[in-house]
Amino acid sequence: MKSNGAGQELPQQEAIRLYVHIPFCVKKCSYCDFLSGPSCAEDRRRYLDALACEIANTRQEGAYVRSIFIGGGTPSVLETGQMERLFSLLHQHFRILPDAEITVECNPGTTDQEKLSAYRKMGINRLSLGVQSFHDPELLLLGRIHTAKQARECFDMARAAGFRNINLDLMSALPGQNFADWMDNLKEAAALGPEHISAYSLIIEDGTPFAASYRAGSLPPLPDEETDRRMYHETKHFLEGKRTAECTMRQSIFWKAAVITAMRFPITRGTVLNARTISATGQGIPILALVPALPLMRAASVSPIKGIFPLT
Repeated sequence: MKSNGAGQELPQQEAIRLYVHIPFCVKKCSYCDFLSGPSCAEDRRRYLDALACEIANTRQEGAYVRSIFIGGGTPSVLETGQMERLFSLLHQHFRILPDAEITVECNPGTTDQEKLSAYRKMGINRLSLGVQSFHDPELLLLGRIHTAKQARECFDMARAAGFRNINLDLMSALPGQNFADWMDNLKEAAALGPEHISAYSLIIEDGTPFAASYRAGSLPPLPDEETDRRMYHETKHFLEGKRTAECTMRQSIFWKAAVITAMRFPITRGTVLNARTISATGQGIPILALVPALPLMRAASVSPIKGIFPLT
């Protein structure tokens, strides 16, 4: 048990971890098979209305929350007022512990100083920045909307906004990437001084533009197995030598014992008939609810989604 400072005991072991999915992005990245896609303002409004209904009807009403992760997609594509509404709803229906870790995923191309400062005022205390690379040609190949310069600026703006817990996502084993290129990325990320670095290898997933290009032979060659393995082991060795860095060699989509208020899983795998009773990607994590599918998720630019229906 832990005190909240006012003498009240807080049940740490019973507190849950909360994940909220925002499936919107400016542009679908070439390698991405998550449930995400471009959207218009009306799509985002409808989704948030539906998400508000799901949160209001959660079976976990009043539960203590020890961490919140807002993932995507690109949650930072939301307007500041929409993010404020989401956090207001979470505070209404859950008991968020005073020392809860609250993370929002951000794309450097969808943030500015005003938005990041507003996030900090909302109580968000950790950012996960989807940098992926500090080499512009690699970012272009991946279909990312930001540049290396924007990634550096975003990190600096986050620090200026008061964030003292920042994660940087980096991706290795990219088409055309050699070992020296990868280590340059890793060293530049570490030089910024983030609290965490999540480094993971590219996996070409079926149903993505990368998969089609790979089969057609139009992608630059992937690093061979020996180089990929060397990247893995040298990354582990490099980050283990950094006291403040956390090395995640392959990010998990779900957290153990998490409560999912929407859904986040590769959209080309399997069929979802009823999100209230299905466990996603074999992780054994129950999905609390499924926000009704929107037209954007069936757009031609998004990989097919099979058997996802609004709940009634």
